[in-house]
Amino acid sequence: MELEREAFGFYFSSHPVDRYRHVAHDRNARTFGQLCGQSEEGSEPRTIANMAVLVEDIRWRESRRGNRFLSGTFSDTSGQFQASCFEEDVCKVIEALYNEGDCVLLAVDLDRQPGEDVPRVTIRGAEAMSRLADAARMVMRIAVAPEADLA
Repeated sequence: MELEREAFGFYFSSHPVDRYRHVAHDRNARTFGQLCGQSEEGSEPRTIANMAVLVEDIRWRESRRGNRFLSGTFSDTSGQFQASCFEEDVCKVIEALYNEGDCVLLAVDLDRQPGEDVPRVTIRGAEAMSRLADAARMVMRIAVAPEADLA
């Protein structure tokens, strides 16, 4: 997948978050594309959601008031997007997961400003997808039509 990304500039056949699809589904995670489409339909200007993503790049910045915050580039199966995090503990989790190359489940606020095509993404929480997958319970459902087959 990394060679595809280097050659094409994006993941062509699959994305790293695909391996955590079951965890993302259980956590009601949505893609950035789904969330952008939802906000265009005239719903609330602010949306709270979970997103399963890969941390592509991070940069520490300083606000006008002198507070440090994290600005990053993230991607999911629908493409790349920019997001900011202002909570120090969450920023440190994201930085650690970026260094590990692990996928992340983000709790985000999306805020659509008048005149902007893409909502602003503010990160409120972050958890490693690998840790969530290790703790996930699996369920197997078996359907048996006639009772005679049970014997």
